[in-house]
Amino acid sequence: MHTHSITSEVRFSEIKPGYEVADDGTVWSSVGVGYKPPRLGPRHQLKGHVLKSGHIVVNLGRGNKNARLVHRLVLEAFVGPCPEGMECRHIDGNPANNRLENLTWGTRQDNRLDDIINGTMPQKFSDEAIIRIRELAAEGMSPLEIALLFDTSDTYVRLIVSRRARRVLRSDLI
Repeated sequence: MHTHSITSEVRFSEIKPGYEVADDGTVWSSVGVGYKPPRLGPRHQLKGHVLKSGHIVVNLGRGNKNARLVHRLVLEAFVGPCPEGMECRHIDGNPANNRLENLTWGTRQDNRLDDIINGTMPQKFSDEAIIRIRELAAEGMSPLEIALLFDTSDTYVRLIVSRRARRVLRSDLI
């Protein structure tokens, strides 16, 4: 996460007494550390923890029960509660980009479509399948034709062929 410049026009919303979230995805606290009961002091930006998925979590107090996903804090504060059957979408496919303009509520299907559009679809292919996809591409088969054979997107086929997919062969690293 980043710090604010003095000239930025960032909106803040209180999410819990002593805690605020900004529409740029930063989370702030004025809760003094080490006081019982906690006292309010100068506001400071909370450091987030990055999950394996790339999403950012902050703690709004002590203990795991106070851990919150930043993207949900932003949407809940500025848009409202998550509608039933919906989840958070990062429009650009970057789970660390928690700016309000990059977030929206959507269905799981919307999220999968975003993954296809952004080329971030997590898929697991065997080493043999990856090799075969690359062979077919080398033989001149189009990414769309290969995608239909392997039940994936042509974008993901391109990522496999160019060795930019998340799942790579061990030999790609050598």
